[in-house]
Amino acid sequence: MPPEYFRIDGTRLIRDLTGRRDALVEAANAFYEHLADKVKVYLTDDSEHLEVRRLDGGDTLVEAWRVDAYGRPVGDPVYRRVLHPRETSEVQIYTRAGADRIVTIGRPNGIQVRAIGGSGNLLVDDTKGGGTELSDSAHGEIERGPGSRHDRRTYTPPAPPTDAPWIPPRDWGRDTFIVPWVGYGTDVGALMGAGIDTRAFGFRKDPYSSRHVLRAAFASGDSTYRVDYRAELRRENRSWYWGWDGYASGIESLRFYGFGNETADGGDPNAKFFKSRQQQFLLTPAVTIPFAGAFTLAMGPRIKYSSSTHKEWVVRRCCSSTRARKRRRRPAARPSAASAIRARARSYRCAASCSPAFGT
Repeated sequence: MPPEYFRIDGTRLIRDLTGRRDALVEAANAFYEHLADKVKVYLTDDSEHLEVRRLDGGDTLVEAWRVDAYGRPVGDPVYRRVLHPRETSEVQIYTRAGADRIVTIGRPNGIQVRAIGGSGNLLVDDTKGGGTELSDSAHGEIERGPGSRHDRRTYTPPAPPTDAPWIPPRDWGRDTFIVPWVGYGTDVGALMGAGIDTRAFGFRKDPYSSRHVLRAAFASGDSTYRVDYRAELRRENRSWYWGWDGYASGIESLRFYGFGNETADGGDPNAKFFKSRQQQFLLTPAVTIPFAGAFTLAMGPRIKYSSSTHKEWVVRRCCSSTRARKRRRRPAARPSAASAIRARARSYRCAASCSPAFGT
């Protein structure tokens, strides 16, 4: 570095380089933990023998050998790794064009074992182990043990990024976002709030394994709230998924103008007098099936509870009006047409509030 430049910026440069050097170990450990969570083992196009042995203490030993003409392992292992349950949750073994054999030994110990078949013949012997999941729609077979599973459905991965077609579908980690919630309505006023949107990723669960969206907001017009919660839970290598959608809200309202055909709005259909606020609670569990491109069909029950929060206030107002009329001694002047309409609306409102068909 030229001495002239070092005199200007040398101190900062030394500080930054020293800080990066001192953080290398921490960064390397974080990257290793990321890679070690879901270990991927790729075999070759030759025929190979792979053994998954669960050890005492919870560790798992994975070893692979080349095989002779009779399919027996020969020589030293070409791959060997010990997996620790505190670091690894899953090991995925990808075979290719050879005639491969995978043997598991020992009962499951917390590290999920997956075998993914290629274009060759694959045999998984899970009789001495258990819990292995085989994903192969072509030539793969599994000799089952306790908890073994074979997914024979064809898997069509989502399209990769156009500028990075070698990147496989994501099956690790979680993304969480803060989402604002802002709106406005003539009844509720300004609606202001926020929530979280969190998505987890898993093996052959596209575009994510689960999604949860939780939001809460406050409405200034009625000084009340709304909270909603939506969830999606997906299964491996299936297009359909299940979940639920629910909310608790105090901003819902309806307008009641009376019974029968002789109803009136007093000239102002948006008057607050006709407005009845409600507390609503809704839960809709559903199974969703996609079809015809972006269209989906959701099926499930709808559970809803609502209660009019203005009923007691309406009753008190109606009763006060009745007592006030009884205290009048002299005949009142003939009311105008608008006054008559408002009085009729009040009587309808009072009757509606006392009726079991209105509110709960």
